[in-house]
Amino acid sequence: LEKQELERRFWENEGVDWFIFTEQDVPAISVKNIRWLAPHMHSYDLEDGERVSTFESIAKVLDGNSQEKLPVLLKDLDVKQNKATGTHLQYFRHFSAQNAFIWDIHSKPHTSLKAKDVAISDYWQIQEANYVHA
Repeated sequence: LEKQELERRFWENEGVDWFIFTEQDVPAISVKNIRWLAPHMHSYDLEDGERVSTFESIAKVLDGNSQEKLPVLLKDLDVKQNKATGTHLQYFRHFSAQNAFIWDIHSKPHTSLKAKDVAISDYWQIQEANYVHA
């Protein structure tokens, strides 16, 4: 507690808001969504061409199927592109961990995502994103 009080005073003198943030302050849905995404931040190291084509194929599927659940759409994409089941879901998680696909992670659990719930990041749409390589 003494250390935290010293830290609080330091930041107060710097004009920076300071507060303690614990797991009780984070909605359970947020924690579950972050735990679902975090392991996939570095799960792939895609070259530019493969990254763009995979991103665009997922974005296209999401765009035209607003009421369909995400796993169904991505499984259909796996079949269409002759990939192992779950491949595009893993890509989706990887891209989402890098903020390519976004949704309200604080109120919408990943288990009930539909295409209409997911938006494409502006940076990724104009292909200016800084892709984090594995």
